[in-house]
Amino acid sequence: MEKELRRLLNKCVRCGTCRSECPILAEVGFEGASPRGLIFLLQGLLSGQVAAKKMADRVYNCLLCDACTAVCPSGVEITNLIRTSRMELGRIPAFGPLLKLALNMFLTRPTLVAAGSRLLWAYQRSGLDRALRNTGILRILPGDLGRAEHMLPPLSIRTARGMLPELIPAVGKRRYRVGYFLGCATNLLYPQVAQALVRVLAANGCEVVIPKEMRCCGIPHLTYGLVDTYAELVQSNLQVFKEAKVDAIISDCASCTATLSQMGKQPLGCNADLPWDEAAKMAKKVWDFSAFLVDELGPNRIKRDLAGKVTYHDPCHLARGVHVTRQPRHLLGKLGLELVEMPNADVCCGAAGTFALAHYDLSMAILKKKIDGVGRTGAPLVATSCPACIMQLTAGVKAYGVPAKVIHPAELAAQAY
Repeated sequence: MEKELRRLLNKCVRCGTCRSECPILAEVGFEGASPRGLIFLLQGLLSGQVAAKKMADRVYNCLLCDACTAVCPSGVEITNLIRTSRMELGRIPAFGPLLKLALNMFLTRPTLVAAGSRLLWAYQRSGLDRALRNTGILRILPGDLGRAEHMLPPLSIRTARGMLPELIPAVGKRRYRVGYFLGCATNLLYPQVAQALVRVLAANGCEVVIPKEMRCCGIPHLTYGLVDTYAELVQSNLQVFKEAKVDAIISDCASCTATLSQMGKQPLGCNADLPWDEAAKMAKKVWDFSAFLVDELGPNRIKRDLAGKVTYHDPCHLARGVHVTRQPRHLLGKLGLELVEMPNADVCCGAAGTFALAHYDLSMAILKKKIDGVGRTGAPLVATSCPACIMQLTAGVKAYGVPAKVIHPAELAAQAY
């Protein structure tokens, strides 16, 4: 793998184009934090000139937003290089073995995820969350977990998986049989998004299957270099959707959509003997919700128009991972809403999954710029197609006093059906 890693690193011609697009560099201002700087450091790590400890801190100080990869004239897949370097280092700053245990043992088991959600619901419902914040005891938690804890939205005692049946029939004549990939964040944090999505799909003639055996898409594991666990999840989900015999796989989460769309691509350093060609064929069935509704179904069964202004934030994985930017905007307009574009709509909001748990101040600084742009639109609604972005932007409008509600396009569509 080292030989292949060197080959990919050597594609960089050091032009610096990536520097102009990096949200991290814009905040911290030193070359070592830029994509080009990270490539230099990776080359130094391979040659033994850079210490692994120093490298670990740097490679995790990245949003993996793919902005650098998108503009690289040499085609350097910088995000994949950083993921691979995380795997090679084998260490996670701030959280270490605890996070690995959570990802490998907890997030791979839906029953444990549901149990953890109920514990968090009890934590919020009992008022223990406010009590612990007031005492300051949360400061003893690793990383910035204690500071970011307030961003967690109010939870329901039941997950979306517990609220929805495994099979939802189409309204009227069936046009498609679709599998709904119910991602971890939507399942735990935003069950109303799942309910809205299922309602809209059914209203448009889709029979919706939500397989019980479905597991995490694997993006947290890819993010932290746990490629073997990722391969296990790919194998499991591939089998689940083969057995479901669906025409399409629909996701409401930008990260899940991008990850599933790439599940036929074997990660560098992953030696798992999987049917990657078969996974690639299944990946072609993956759709973002808005893209499927606009490009495949045609949102023509709307019962009533909505009114008012809305602005849209492009999640990184949706815009750059699968190039879906037009369809959510088209859908919002089709619903009768007036779209007001925010400045730099495709710039990362600073969420990046769990980034704020270890880099809270940096995440909030990036978020502040995004919320300033939201405020300038004057729109009372902010739509985005990613649960992590919804959580981040909701915390931002609250923290900076912008009178706007953050909402998923599926929720808006459900109001029109």
